[in-house]
Amino acid sequence: MREVIGRDAGTGAGVTVLVVVRTALAAQTVSSCAASLGVAGAVRTAVSETEAMARLTGSPVDVILADTAVTRPDSVGFTRRVLARSPHSTLVLFGPEDPAVAAAAGAPRPPRGRPGAAPAQSRI
Repeated sequence: MREVIGRDAGTGAGVTVLVVVRTALAAQTVSSCAASLGVAGAVRTAVSETEAMARLTGSPVDVILADTAVTRPDSVGFTRRVLARSPHSTLVLFGPEDPAVAAAAGAPRPPRGRPGAAPAQSRI
């Protein structure tokens, strides 16, 4: 775990994580576990979307772990907003979620343009 979070063994670069959970107690538990593993400086927590967005402002992270209890009722919108704020982050949603919603959260955005219009084809 220490090779992944805090310091990457291959590059020596710090890997940072934001964990979004639904209660202050859960956030405190995550922070305590990170401290006991010696990676407290690389792990941040948030207990709401608003707090997560604030933590990402000016300080993006490498990995975002988000409880779907926080992201509902708009997990797709949450995904898009968080990745717009921190586009190079990897987002992992955990918790029970409707399979169709989970698939939509991971799907690319539809192309802009006329509704029903075919996407532009690339030429090789």
